[in-house]
Amino acid sequence: MASTLRTGSALPRGEPGSVSVSGLRLSWSTDRRSSARETGRTILLWALVMWRSWRQNGAMATIQIKNVPEETHAVLRRRAAAAHMSMQEYLLSRLIEEGSRPTLDEVLDRAGGRAGGAVPLADAVAELRSERAGR
Repeated sequence: MASTLRTGSALPRGEPGSVSVSGLRLSWSTDRRSSARETGRTILLWALVMWRSWRQNGAMATIQIKNVPEETHAVLRRRAAAAHMSMQEYLLSRLIEEGSRPTLDEVLDRAGGRAGGAVPLADAVAELRSERAGR
């Protein structure tokens, strides 16, 4: 019996079998004569399989920044302390804030993709000037 492991599934009971996840294969037996060592090894392997599955499928992305100048690090550390946050919390909040705001290029791309009017620019400028002159 071979099956695919799903996160949150329990150890199968009642019949022998095996599971393969991320290249790891876990087999079990219902033989009551299996030793405590084999049972412990099975549980340890099961935990490893579940951890690898979670790590590859359910973990959030990680960013690592190297070669940060000492002065920059000190400024960020002070700002995090002033905000009563850890450095990780502070930098994560800044990254989320930065990622949630569109850049100027993104705004211009969205605006350029919208359907515009059918009036040529020269006619629009002339109309605005005549309107302003009439005030």
